[in-house]
Amino acid sequence: RALMFTTAARIAGLDAAVARVDDYKDLKSPLDPSGNVGHYAAAVYDDESFQGEATIYDLHQGKVIPHAAALFTLLKDVQAAAAFLGHDAFYLSGVRFDSTKALAKVEDAMSLYPASPELHSLKGLIYIASGGIEEGKQQIRKALTIRKDAQRVLKWGAILMAEGEEEAAIEEIRKAIDMKPEYAMAHATLAMALLSMGESDEARQELDLAKQIDPADPLIPLYEANYYIERGQVGTAIDYAEKAFDKSYGDPQVGMLLAALYEQTGERSRMAKVLEKLLANENLSDELKTTIKDRFGYVPTGGGEEDEEDEELEEEGLTLDLG
Repeated sequence: RALMFTTAARIAGLDAAVARVDDYKDLKSPLDPSGNVGHYAAAVYDDESFQGEATIYDLHQGKVIPHAAALFTLLKDVQAAAAFLGHDAFYLSGVRFDSTKALAKVEDAMSLYPASPELHSLKGLIYIASGGIEEGKQQIRKALTIRKDAQRVLKWGAILMAEGEEEAAIEEIRKAIDMKPEYAMAHATLAMALLSMGESDEARQELDLAKQIDPADPLIPLYEANYYIERGQVGTAIDYAEKAFDKSYGDPQVGMLLAALYEQTGERSRMAKVLEKLLANENLSDELKTTIKDRFGYVPTGGGEEDEEDEELEEEGLTLDLG
């Protein structure tokens, strides 16, 4: 949108450029909570040399922001093109789950804009999602050296948590919250770190706060599911895992969590439906599909009458041992 507005403004004879907006004055939550794509607007100047003050046209928020209220960086046209490629890479990774194409796209973008913290963060995410943990950590470190904001501090805290360094992780996550007190994902991530330390009451408070700040965040149901798994409340965990899977565009990790919960409760036909949906995704690698099949001992059923009878029994609170 910012790129199109900028182009239209130039055609109209205005001096305009795409601006990467890092923050607005007194804003308590990040403009780009993911930290992987950035937030962009059009900056229009009265001065032909792009000096002085600009008016910021933020089409995402539907606002016109004065120069003094925005922390932004003007992008060269080639950098704006790189940001566009980064958006495409984020889509390929997070919606299409095609890590190979996403990585190629983000590397093309970085060749045009190597100093972009968002592109380094995104490349780190793609590496980590593909199992390249050390390469991913290296990219997140690089992003932090470029811009140490709440999003990148949170990412580092999440890495520490995944490596079992809960105390260090909590320290980093709290730093992110200090920077942006209404950062929903930071509160949700802190909840998971506290839960791993046995602090379930405080974890519950943080999750509730995250939901209060952003009830539409698609990742919060996943964190809720993990919260109830830790508490041994599998039925409630399933409810939230189902919501998370519905909002995840078929994320294989979320799907495998839901399938494992169905497996635990003996709901084999529901488990099979989740696996069928995952395996039908043409963008998942053959290696990942094999991993899914091996993990659950998956054998296609063909969706016959027997499966329908199994599901009816499960809905009545009964299960069949199909093992």
